[in-house]
Amino acid sequence: MPRLVAAALALLLATPQPLPHSTPRGPVRVSGRAVADDRGEFPALGASLFWAAWAFKHDRARLDSHLQVLADHRFDYIRALGVVGRQPYWAGREIDWRWPDYDAVIAGLTDHAYDTYGIRIQWTIFGDADQVIPDHADRLALVDRFVRMSRGREHKIIHFEIANESWQNGFGEPDGIGRLRQLARHLSTQTEIPIALSDSYGHECADHLALYAGAEAEIQTEHFARDVEGPLRQWGAVFQPWRLQECSGLPAVVSSNEPIGPRSSVASDSDPFRIVAAAIVSYLSGVGLYVLHTDAGVFGREPLTSMPDAGAILAGLAAMKGYLPSDLPNWTRHRHDTPGHPFVVFSGTRRDAVRTDLSGDGPAEVFASVKGDRFFAAAAGTINEITLEARRPMIVEVLHPLTGAVLERRTLPAGGRIQPRPLPLLVLSGTFTE
Repeated sequence: MPRLVAAALALLLATPQPLPHSTPRGPVRVSGRAVADDRGEFPALGASLFWAAWAFKHDRARLDSHLQVLADHRFDYIRALGVVGRQPYWAGREIDWRWPDYDAVIAGLTDHAYDTYGIRIQWTIFGDADQVIPDHADRLALVDRFVRMSRGREHKIIHFEIANESWQNGFGEPDGIGRLRQLARHLSTQTEIPIALSDSYGHECADHLALYAGAEAEIQTEHFARDVEGPLRQWGAVFQPWRLQECSGLPAVVSSNEPIGPRSSVASDSDPFRIVAAAIVSYLSGVGLYVLHTDAGVFGREPLTSMPDAGAILAGLAAMKGYLPSDLPNWTRHRHDTPGHPFVVFSGTRRDAVRTDLSGDGPAEVFASVKGDRFFAAAAGTINEITLEARRPMIVEVLHPLTGAVLERRTLPAGGRIQPRPLPLLVLSGTFTE
């Protein structure tokens, strides 16, 4: 293990865990690019737990162990499937809408997660709909069952999603998007709970608009590309959420619903710095929700805590919840070379520059958000050194991203420079003084 990473993990283990966040209160609503409840806006942190309804019925101990871990690490919600059963992948863990006690299961899980652990649910109603519930009339009836279940439980559900990757799970036919929109419209007439349709088929603006333009949806659940083949390698996947703001005509609130994670399909990543960076960059990009996505969360074959580097990842995300501004997705967003950025960023001796390939020095990007006299920034993917020059007089704290520990606190005049220890991710939080 590189000495820098070993030292970082040693600091992590020596730092006390943050206290649990406050109990959620009231229904979730859209607030600009963020979600909010009666406590105000919050950067929503979720975890895939697709199999939760199956476990509520068949393996409560497994479910409780996962919910406890997530509650201990300040997660706000889980993402659970309403139906799933593609064979042979889900053999023995099917979630079947024809169970005699199905309504009691989905209601019981919703109550249990919230009442016992303070965790809400994102109900993704349809998985494998082409195999387990192919008839459109049955699908409409299932949506109605979720509506009935949700009444009186609106505050326990963070949002509904109609289908997981609809283009390959039952809505890929020529009229599939129309049927998906019809289900969303049917749901929206009966509830105030925010609604998402599904992930877009593709990652370009036209793909998103084909699904979401004019639809009855308040949230876009995006599965950002797990792009690890470009010049920035694994950091390329971390930076994907920034691109989405270039596309207009979409729901204001976006969820990074299945980002790269430990043993995720297509490509995976278990580096604690990059996973925490992926969450922070999402919020800095104006993405209001982030989901930790793992193989354990998809299939439940292994515990979440057995995923590679799970302890450091979970602790890092818990610490992040302690230092993130609660309304960060609604702040004004900047990349390294925009005039409103708090810092001039250097790559070697070049001003307003980041490294462009693996041979360069400096950060791969420094994302920042500003609100009034406050700023929050993340320097990500740094190699060898980092130099930042204050554009305005400021007080700035450099935070360790995995613990929230203050590594350095400086008062800088305009033009003053700071050269922090070059961790793969650094968080900078501060106030302009003039």
